[in-house]
Amino acid sequence: MNNQEFDSNLYRILARNLPDMAVFMFDHSMRYLVAEGAVVATLGMIPEKLEGRIIHEVAPSEIVEVIVPHYIAALKGVEGQFTIEFNHRVYNVKVVPIRNHLDEISAAMSVVQDITEQTKIENDLRDSQKRYRALFEQFNDAVFIINPDGRFLKVNQKAATMLGYGIDELVGVEIQQIIAPAEHDESQSLLAAFKVGQVSPVYERTLIKKDGAKIITEVNITLMVDDSGDLLHIQAVVRDITQRKQAETALRMSEERHRIISELISDFAYSVAVGVDGSMEYEWVTFDPLIRLTGFTVEELEEKTKWDIYHPDDRLKLAEDRQKLLKGEAVTGEYRIFTKNGDVIWIHAYRRPIWDEKQNRVVRFHAVSQDITNRKITEEAHRKSEERFRLVAQVTSDALYDLDLVTKTIWRNEGYQKLFGFPHTTTQELSWWTDGIHPDDRIDVLESGYKAIDGDSQTWEREYRFKDYEGKYIDIVDKRYIMRSETGTALRIIGAISDITQRKQAERQALELNIEREKVRLLSEFITALSHDFRTPLTIITTSIHLLRKSTDPEYQADQFEKLQQQVAHIEKLVDGIVTMSRLDHDIEVNLQQTDLNELIIYADIHKQKDYKAKELSVTFQLDRRLPRIQVNQEWMYRSFLNLLENAILYTPDGGAITIETCGREDMFIFEITDTGIGISQESLQYIFDPLYRAEKHRPTGGQGLGLTIAKRVIDKHGGRIEVESAMGQGSTFRICLPMHRES
Repeated sequence: MNNQEFDSNLYRILARNLPDMAVFMFDHSMRYLVAEGAVVATLGMIPEKLEGRIIHEVAPSEIVEVIVPHYIAALKGVEGQFTIEFNHRVYNVKVVPIRNHLDEISAAMSVVQDITEQTKIENDLRDSQKRYRALFEQFNDAVFIINPDGRFLKVNQKAATMLGYGIDELVGVEIQQIIAPAEHDESQSLLAAFKVGQVSPVYERTLIKKDGAKIITEVNITLMVDDSGDLLHIQAVVRDITQRKQAETALRMSEERHRIISELISDFAYSVAVGVDGSMEYEWVTFDPLIRLTGFTVEELEEKTKWDIYHPDDRLKLAEDRQKLLKGEAVTGEYRIFTKNGDVIWIHAYRRPIWDEKQNRVVRFHAVSQDITNRKITEEAHRKSEERFRLVAQVTSDALYDLDLVTKTIWRNEGYQKLFGFPHTTTQELSWWTDGIHPDDRIDVLESGYKAIDGDSQTWEREYRFKDYEGKYIDIVDKRYIMRSETGTALRIIGAISDITQRKQAERQALELNIEREKVRLLSEFITALSHDFRTPLTIITTSIHLLRKSTDPEYQADQFEKLQQQVAHIEKLVDGIVTMSRLDHDIEVNLQQTDLNELIIYADIHKQKDYKAKELSVTFQLDRRLPRIQVNQEWMYRSFLNLLENAILYTPDGGAITIETCGREDMFIFEITDTGIGISQESLQYIFDPLYRAEKHRPTGGQGLGLTIAKRVIDKHGGRIEVESAMGQGSTFRICLPMHRES
């Protein structure tokens, strides 16, 4: 048997053993060589009548049109597969070429499989899936498909919309991300129970929407398992019940409020039916508040007539009001009623009639009564308080006012007329008070007043000058009490203004007297110090002149002349210092120039080289040459630097050291001169800038006592300050601080 015959027999055996298949082999002329298999019969054909015949002779034309192109392709070496329907059956056909031992295509074969039942099952499955998808998407509730790990596999559009997400945003998200944190533990416990097959009844869960809002939901769970009972996924049907829960909560709260109100409030309501004859009968009454209010029991109230509990003085008004009510008018009234123990309380009643058009009369009225006893007591107390306030306002000499910050209106008593001399007290404009404050006091008074109102202060007090009716300023003290709401907002200001002109005049006179006394004291001390500073050199001069007259020794005379010259120079310096002090009392800024202060310091240093050498002093400079030029009066600034340098030289022992440093700090030019001198006591530090002051006990002589005073006045004139740090036996540091940029 050749290969082809062997293959044919092999295919016949294969086809006979496959119940839903058939095998057809054909050559290049489309002649069937083999036709075998159970499916051949379902095609309505007999295998024996097919073999040896061409396809066009045995197959219907509609079949030929479909399969011939695939047959031709297979004979050309191209495999193919297609589906065909015939006699209400569905077949899957696969066509392949057959090659001989020379690898030539000698024939082709088609394998036909009846897939009718499989196709039906697949179609039914697709239909089922379509119906499920439609149900899944169109379901009125949110549906979540969740894997055993707690992540969303799939959600419907309702679920996405309910949570404010897109569908794609939710897929893969862990369920815990949308559950309120307080319910995470409970959710994890439920998920663990689902994994072992435990099904929970319908439960509620709080979910978090994308925008952070919370919704309350009702969850119904279905577990989807495989044939082994293992959990595949969880199907959760979720319904938003937020509105229902809110309605339930609102209803519960409403019922609770009604219960609480009925138990707590003093108001009582009732409805009265009105007969044709005008008779009245209670339809219903909220007895609890009425019983608490009056102390009567229900039975005791029912036994009384409609007038018994009302005060006799109010019964006529009550009768008039009821007549208005019967005419269809709504009536409001205040009446006194008796309690069981005989006390009198006030009630405020509002009654609304119900008019029947058919009967043309009032058939009933509804009413609410409120206990207003406390209000009446408060009103009476307020009336008495107002009366007392009115009397106080009339007799006091102070100016009283009441400013309503809400309505921006103000009340003033007659004290304003007495205090400020106004012909009337009807001035209401707030600008009148603002304009009356002295310009020098206005900013402080207004700012502090507004600050007190905007803050939480209860009181405010200021002394300031105010213009009276004649345009003259008087001194006053203004005291205020600020009334606030529960939230702290200022509502009213109650104030009183007193005239303190005489007291302020007395204080000013006392101050002026003290100033004059201080001037006299300072002048006396200055004259004393000055006379001392002049007396010493004059005494030496007088003595030297006396000795010169008696001596004929040229060398001795020369020595006395030297002393005379020294004392004359001392007096000249002293006079020069006094003149300088006088000049400094005038404006020195007329000669301001852009100046390199480091250069002035160097000039002063050059001027004192001889003095350094005389005392063998070591002088160190640490000057910051990057500092900018500053506008100063060069003459006076040089004088202040020179004075500080002379002071350091004078009070530094022989062989000592002086350090001079400049730097910039916080927009200030800093000049520091430090010595290793004898130092200054803490007691003397407060006086060292006073004119002619010298701590004679521990400081050497030689200075005039004006150098530091002049230096300080120069620095003050330039808007700066001078500081000193010193300790006894450890030296001193004098520091000048000058602004680098001065306002023009």
